[in-house]
Amino acid sequence: MNAIDKKLKVELGGFPQKIHILSNDDTKPVLLFLHGGPGVVNRHSVVKDHIDLLDTFTLVAWDQRGSGGSYKGINPETLTLKRMTDDAAELTSWLCDYFKKDKIFILGGSWGSVLGTFLVYRYPEQVAAYVGFGQVVDGTKNEELSYDFALAAATEANDTESVEILKSVGPPVKGVYVGGLSGLMKQRKVMMKYGGYSPDAKKDSLFKSQVLPMLKSGEYSISGIWGILKGYRLV
Repeated sequence: MNAIDKKLKVELGGFPQKIHILSNDDTKPVLLFLHGGPGVVNRHSVVKDHIDLLDTFTLVAWDQRGSGGSYKGINPETLTLKRMTDDAAELTSWLCDYFKKDKIFILGGSWGSVLGTFLVYRYPEQVAAYVGFGQVVDGTKNEELSYDFALAAATEANDTESVEILKSVGPPVKGVYVGGLSGLMKQRKVMMKYGGYSPDAKKDSLFKSQVLPMLKSGEYSISGIWGILKGYRLV
């Protein structure tokens, strides 16, 4: 058995992408994390919040193309569901070869659950099991419910400023807000203010709860931080 704590780049779909492998025993099953967003990397949370999984698994965190350590040199036209699903399949195959496994385990959250679902649908052969959290089932309906929740909560609280922000972007059309990403971020700010993300989200802003932990983690290089700050805008 060998312990591993290694950051490296693996070429997937002709583009080098950053992964971090952590293991206290490389004979254990391999668990690959698929982060959300798209473009919201999670290497820092894997090594901090999920480190107890090392008791059972070898952990692999991956910056998907166009995000974090996999941002530099990206062609935005390659950021398609098909290409990213193929990337995930290639990484799954690479990990099977690297660790001499027939199959690995997949864990996907939010956008990562979309990617995970397509991965196991199109390339099930090397997947031992898939677990989704914040599983996307109907993205359009999800945004409609999210908007309605935020508007109702702000209205009940007599929070006229938040109500006006939500009315300025309007209800999402086919899951998309007016202004695209900027409209989405305005809605998310109000939603999180009223605990729509989690009960703890009321305490912190989006920056404090999600961006600041990335920047303070020490997990990312300067170029990786640049990729974090720029990558999610490619959505």
